[in-house]
Amino acid sequence: SEQALAQERAERALEESRREVITWMSHDLRTPIAGIRAMAEALVDGVAADPERYHAEIVALSKRTGEMVGDLLSLATLEGGEGALAHEPVALADVISDLVAQLAPLAREEGIELTGGADDEIELRGDPLLLYRAVQNLVVNAIQYSPAGGRVEVRLGREAEQAVVDVIDSCGGLRVEDISRMTEPGWRGDAARTPDAGAGGAGLGLAISARVAEAHGGELTICPLQQGCRIRLSFPA
Repeated sequence: SEQALAQERAERALEESRREVITWMSHDLRTPIAGIRAMAEALVDGVAADPERYHAEIVALSKRTGEMVGDLLSLATLEGGEGALAHEPVALADVISDLVAQLAPLAREEGIELTGGADDEIELRGDPLLLYRAVQNLVVNAIQYSPAGGRVEVRLGREAEQAVVDVIDSCGGLRVEDISRMTEPGWRGDAARTPDAGAGGAGLGLAISARVAEAHGGELTICPLQQGCRIRLSFPA
């Protein structure tokens, strides 16, 4: 039947998507793992020029590698529909205030002004950890792509009976042809819009945020601005 054929095509597409993600992750994980091994061997052999820096780099690379693996597991779970989402009250204003406080040191380090606020007290029922991660991914992404001296703003409000979280950055604008691909797993754009490997990871942040929104009956949309872009998570209010 047509329904069975459609289901089979969807399953093949999902399997192909998973294979692509595994391929991308395998490639991206080689770099930090090779770096950790090279620095560890230099320390063991006593030939490290700056042991303290090597120790710090190993810790940073180990942390980022763990985050990349976590991203892969989250995306696989969301795309495969495995496990039930939590269904708890989530105060989005608290999510934003907590994230702005948590990410303020990263923003300062990058020379970015990070601000956030809520126009309304809005509560969703959903998975608090996934919703937090979805917004966090957008804010971290905005900080990494904005140049020093730029500004990132996070706002919560209501629009057309939707709860909306807007993250507005100073990335310098987007190419129209890139917008439709930005939530594809593994896509990171050209070199001009790709942060360094240590910060940029495997290009799964926006993909995970989009899947989290969809799992909660919402969506992620991207709007180019004159000097940046606005990425919006919208949910049924």
